[in-house]
Amino acid sequence: MTTRRGPVSGSGQPGSQSWRRGVQRLKRDLTEDDGWAFERLEAQDRKLLAKWEPLIVKAESLQIEELLTYMNDTLLQGQGVIEKTFRWERSQVDDFDDDEVDDDDEDGDDEDMEDVYGLAEIPVLSIVLSWKQSGRIQLNVELVGMSDGVVMRIDGDEMDSATSGVLQRGLIGAFEEHSEFIEGPDE
Repeated sequence: MTTRRGPVSGSGQPGSQSWRRGVQRLKRDLTEDDGWAFERLEAQDRKLLAKWEPLIVKAESLQIEELLTYMNDTLLQGQGVIEKTFRWERSQVDDFDDDEVDDDDEDGDDEDMEDVYGLAEIPVLSIVLSWKQSGRIQLNVELVGMSDGVVMRIDGDEMDSATSGVLQRGLIGAFEEHSEFIEGPDE
């Protein structure tokens, strides 16, 4: 294995002397800030976590991962993979009012996450069971954080409510729809 290093000056250190002074200045600035940048990142992480918290709590109360794991173990003999992802989804804000957008927000992050076009970024927690069987198949459960509560979608279809019974029936129905792609033992 070879290791590449940047240009080395006569002193045995990489880069030019001017560049090394710049790096040392950055080091002093970071030290002088006494972790200011890290505190700001932690504050942003706490703010984002607050947006995801209702979805995480709902997913745990519905036992989504446990249900998908049971389906994987029982129906797919453990051959599937379960993945959990967090993302933002842009959605039209129905009651958008130009006056609601705060252009003077100090940290550049609009509290309502609305932009000038009436779109809002809403949090989505997606838990997917995927497996290979004549191609890649996915069973996707999404929890969407709306201003009036949590909306549940299974394979893109919005459910009437985000309850355990609706989830369980929806998972069975979605798997049955995917069963046309699953080869039986006689085939």
